[in-house]
Amino acid sequence: MDKLNKVINYIERNLDRQISLHHLARIAGVSQDTLPRIFIFLTHMSMYDYIRKRRLSKAYEDLRNTRLRIIDVALKYGYNSTATFSRAFKKEFSLTPLQARKSRKRITIFPKLLFQGDTHPDSGLEAEIINIPTTTLYGAMVVSDDYDGLLYKIRCLYNQLRAKGQYQNWDKIGRYGVYYTDKSHCYFAGTKHKDVGLMEFRLAGGRYAVFHLNSRQQKAILKLEERVYKQWLPATNFMVGKGLNFELYHSNGVDLYFSIR
Repeated sequence: MDKLNKVINYIERNLDRQISLHHLARIAGVSQDTLPRIFIFLTHMSMYDYIRKRRLSKAYEDLRNTRLRIIDVALKYGYNSTATFSRAFKKEFSLTPLQARKSRKRITIFPKLLFQGDTHPDSGLEAEIINIPTTTLYGAMVVSDDYDGLLYKIRCLYNQLRAKGQYQNWDKIGRYGVYYTDKSHCYFAGTKHKDVGLMEFRLAGGRYAVFHLNSRQQKAILKLEERVYKQWLPATNFMVGKGLNFELYHSNGVDLYFSIR
């Protein structure tokens, strides 16, 4: 957790400057693709959303505690106009910057994160270490600019698949779920079975730690993912690999595949 807290401290010191994901990844000691995945598993929000919320929170403090003009506050935290700044500020706090400056009512700002947690091995957390070949999958994908938007699109996607009967069929033969970031938030759902109208998705092979979960509830999956990053990885000699993590659903639950090296 120490390296992640160093990332948070760097972000905090540079909220009024450009923040490079490449530099944050170097501080964390992981790849540029891996850091956003770790962050979102542990916090349930993207790094972009965290930085945005912290910048707007600091902007609120400046509006209340300084005489800086609104345009100067907007420019300080990376907004190129008062209009874009005001829209983002109101969406976050339900007040315009001018209203926030004049109002006596305090609003809840988003606090700086602190990563804590037990990093000792958990006897109930066992992994199977395997090598898998490159696998071609067939299915459908949704993309969103933000994580919350992606969750909504995933629900819509699965509703569409259920209506077509594909969801039920895929569950019988093994349904894959792959989340990753590539400028946008992406989620692919599919199987190894090729069918008309499905997009092709190549899942790179490599070394994986596989965790078996006798549940398919999203809360249980997220909890296990959090424990892997907070407990299992720090307690082993493994490091996060360059491959994509994925979920493989079956009738008895789900297997979570974590890329390792």
